[in-house]
Amino acid sequence: MTNHNKVEKDISYPDTGNDLCFEVEDKSFWFRHRNDCILELLKQFPPGSVFFDIGGGNGYVAKALEDNGFRTTLVEPGKSGINNAIKRGLKNVINSRLEDLDIPSHSLSAIGLFDVLEHIKNPNAFLEIISRFLTTDGRLYISLPAFNFLWSYEDVFAGHFTRFSLKTSKKMLIENGYTIEYATYIFSFLPFLIFLSRTFPYWLGVGKKEIGKKNNKILNDHTELKKNGILNKLIHSIFQKELKFIHKKKKMPIGSTCLLIARKNAVSITGKTQC
Repeated sequence: MTNHNKVEKDISYPDTGNDLCFEVEDKSFWFRHRNDCILELLKQFPPGSVFFDIGGGNGYVAKALEDNGFRTTLVEPGKSGINNAIKRGLKNVINSRLEDLDIPSHSLSAIGLFDVLEHIKNPNAFLEIISRFLTTDGRLYISLPAFNFLWSYEDVFAGHFTRFSLKTSKKMLIENGYTIEYATYIFSFLPFLIFLSRTFPYWLGVGKKEIGKKNNKILNDHTELKKNGILNKLIHSIFQKELKFIHKKKKMPIGSTCLLIARKNAVSITGKTQC
């Protein structure tokens, strides 16, 4: 039996995280492209019913899904995230942890965890909670930051416990009773830039004092690429290529984010048939 209080204590996320992201999201090439990739993923692997965006922050993903015809419910424990989601016009919002919802077990056919599991010290314990709510053969959609060799002060400030790879994330899902339907990297051009601008300075111990103190730095990391017309066109072409890969269910070999979809097996890891 999962200790839910232990799961809550093992969640790491900055108090100002939702409000800081709310400032960035509508201006950000990163958030916009991640939404485009998630939308393409749902088009290729449609949810069977209402899509539950768990830990969805300010509702940036949920709003895009709603606007594109996917019935979506945002479940977010942070009050500031719920307030920001309401400002965006979302109506189906629940200020709660998933495990506190008064809904039957095995009743949700589609759950999204978009950049959530890296904030949880024991993601396997949280996946156990997810499995309790997900229907047999239900779909789990996930995005995760990629590659521990890209670790930097930004990960520390964001409250990450780890970064993943397709290998480690697929292994985690399979061990928790899921079958991988599709997995790829996205943001294929970012690992090199992240390494140069974040990881290498982290190795040198440079920039630690600035992280978390200068919100404008994080804002600029997401928006400054727009300033160069040629570079912007190049990035746009890369993004279009990535969307075509998802459309054709092909795998990008590298990127700064893992994107996966998995189905819950009829038999759980405990060997008991899910009803």
